[in-house]
This record gives sequence, structure tokens and C-alpha cells, in this order.
Amino acid sequence: MLQQLLGSALVAVQVLLSRDRARTRRNGEAGSVRSEVVAFLARIRFLAMTEEKFIHQVLPIGVLKCQESDAVLKVMGGIDGATQPLVAPCTNREERKQ
Repeated sequence: MLQQLLGSALVAVQVLLSRDRARTRRNGEAGSVRSEVVAFLARIRFLAMTEEKFIHQVLPIGVLKCQESDAVLKVMGGIDGATQPLVAPCTNREERKQ
């Protein structure tokens, strides 16, 4: 179930980003999709993912900035003093209950 929820959430973010990039190419204007998905990102339990899943499924989408992705990976790896980025503050490592 967790895999389905994470997959669905990531697909939704990917669709929004793809749409935004296409609009940017067409109009030459910088997109604003990141501001549209920030509230959504705060609800994703990135720490419930494995590092491998995060690297292969979240990073390629490009919704998190490099520093934000770095911070999530440091927290996943248990680095002392590492904190979640403000855009993805959820520290819950448990699967959502149905």
C-alpha cells in the first residue's frame, strides 16, 4: 500500500512539473508549479522511503532543490545534526494506516 501511495503522489508531482516545463518552453516564462506543490510536499513521508527509492524516484522528478534532497538523504542516513528541509518537514518514518 505504501508503494502505491508514494507512487501516486510522485506521479502527480511529476505530471505537474512536466506541464509546467512545457508551459515554460511554450511561453518562455518561468513556471510556478513548485509553489503549487509545496503544501503537497509537506505531506509526503519521504523518510518512509528507502534511500534507493528516494534516489531513483524522487530525485529525477526534480521537485526538490539539491540542498533539500541532500538534507533528506542526510536525515535518512542518520547524520548527526541533519534536519528535514522546510519544504518537506515530515519526519514520520511509518507507513500511513489505511
